[in-house]
Amino acid sequence: MLLEKNVTAWIWKKCCDSFYVWSITLKQDDVEDDGDVGVPAPETRAPGDETARYLEPIYHVCNRLRLRVRRALEHGETPVVLGGDHSIAIGTISGVAEH
Repeated sequence: MLLEKNVTAWIWKKCCDSFYVWSITLKQDDVEDDGDVGVPAPETRAPGDETARYLEPIYHVCNRLRLRVRRALEHGETPVVLGGDHSIAIGTISGVAEH
């Protein structure tokens, strides 16, 4: 699936203990949507341990995202992860770190 319109994304890169941030505009014909990473609704799962609620489903979602990011990098692509809450950083950064 291609994007319906152009998207501007912020990209960051760690280099020499510094972070560099810049923006790029992704054009429709240059971007391929790899689809959603399925996230179960919390209401369908038991919260588990009170000190780490929903740990198991969060782990599995982050792991699926990690695999997608790593695969994109292995194919010479630049993954851009959009949406979600702050926990998407876990899978995104893990995939980049493994590459």
